[in-house]
Amino acid sequence: TIEVFADRMMIHWKQQITGMQRSAELTARNTLGAELITRDSPHWVRIHALTCPTPANPDTGAAEHEVYEAHAFESEEDAMRCQHALQRMADTVRPFHGPGTMLFIVNPVSGHKQGRELFAKVRPLFVDCAKIPVEVVETRCAGHAAQMVKGLDFERIRAIVCVSGDGTVCEVLNALMDLPNRDDVLQKVVLGTIPAGSECALAKMVG
Repeated sequence: TIEVFADRMMIHWKQQITGMQRSAELTARNTLGAELITRDSPHWVRIHALTCPTPANPDTGAAEHEVYEAHAFESEEDAMRCQHALQRMADTVRPFHGPGTMLFIVNPVSGHKQGRELFAKVRPLFVDCAKIPVEVVETRCAGHAAQMVKGLDFERIRAIVCVSGDGTVCEVLNALMDLPNRDDVLQKVVLGTIPAGSECALAKMVG
């Protein structure tokens, strides 16, 4: 079930195996997006959110991507209203706005070679939930990410997200800093990372 308040939503569900009652709080800060799932009645809404660090991993300081599926909707209209409300809440703190494309630079061999898998997991957040145009490129060798950045059209690209370890992020950042118009580019372009390396020290430092 879902409870709606002025500044948050609460999701309550019962675990199928243990039968324990669980709850999760969704706010503008931790809600990433929501998508409508086409299935037979009752209708479903898939919710993507971040959870705070738990006592099991206090050293990382990293939030975890959680996926919830709510199916207590007898009509498609009710499900759509819930999905739209969740997406509006997520969009209030989105760090990029206006026209443009989000570029994902995926390193398929960094860390434990899970870059492709991680990107496949988060892709619906941007394409299906937020309706953001995306482009995806995979690095082929060391230095490839830097070469790509130097040839980008920054009138079209509004965000660069590295699905990689620290090495690829550093390549991209150094390439941005070497641009002759770097001040203008850095004011317009958002740089993000989805940690897919062995250590991912940068992601741990920024939380």
